[in-house]
Amino acid sequence: MIIGILTIGNELTSGRIQDTNSSMIARAMQVQGWPVAGMISVGDDAGVIRAALDYLRMRAEAVIVTGGLGPTADDITTEAVARAFGLALHTDEAILAHIRGIFEKRRLAWTENNAKQALFPEG
Repeated sequence: MIIGILTIGNELTSGRIQDTNSSMIARAMQVQGWPVAGMISVGDDAGVIRAALDYLRMRAEAVIVTGGLGPTADDITTEAVARAFGLALHTDEAILAHIRGIFEKRRLAWTENNAKQALFPEG
């Protein structure tokens, strides 16, 4: 299987944080005998995420995507991937309950933006 790797986050493209995920994932794929066709890092921009996905999808059989999955407004990976594949988003109630449980256990204040971490593209 040929793999593409897409890492997402303004912290990566600004140089604030070094992307160590791509190299770790690439090594793990090589161990499995799966060559990596390309690795791309992009910022939190839906159009750029889609373009990177399209590029990697033309060269790979599977694309591994990391980053942009938090609760803040700039974490748009889930929405961008769903749009790129023409899929609706749905809330996984079991995961939502799990996330709420973590907040309760740690006595953290719950805000609705945290619920977006339980959104998944259908399909």
